[in-house]
Amino acid sequence: SISRILAATGATMSDFISLVDDIDRQNRKSGLLIPVIGFAQAGAKGYFDEDGYPQGDSWDEVRFPEFNASDDDEIYALEISGDSMEPLYRKGDVLVLSPKAKIRNGDRVVIKTTKGEVMAKELAKQSAAKIEIKSLNPDHENRKIPANDIAWMARIIWVSQ
Repeated sequence: SISRILAATGATMSDFISLVDDIDRQNRKSGLLIPVIGFAQAGAKGYFDEDGYPQGDSWDEVRFPEFNASDDDEIYALEISGDSMEPLYRKGDVLVLSPKAKIRNGDRVVIKTTKGEVMAKELAKQSAAKIEIKSLNPDHENRKIPANDIAWMARIIWVSQ
């Protein structure tokens, strides 16, 4: 209990509260601000460059927990706005993406097609000619997409639920 900790350390309740407040203040300041838009907006023109990186000034920001930023300085986030990815991802969840991260079979990814469709799926198989993706929602079918129909693909590296 807190009273035993205070007795053992000789600290007062005010000392304890000030420590908790300092930790809370540090946590609010720590982390990296990364760009975020709604998942529904991601299919519209003007939000990404041709390599799948955020562009334009319509992005908001979200704080991402501290990590080694030298590993990937191009991460960004998409906020889920519908129910097409339930039960895994729900409205309000934030997916943090890394266009630089190596993608392997079994990874969860966000894909944008050349027609502007944006989807979050699991990469089942990838070849030079096509990719096979597994739907995260059992109500939606798995798909095969020709490689030349993919504008970009980024790995989901973290989810805030």
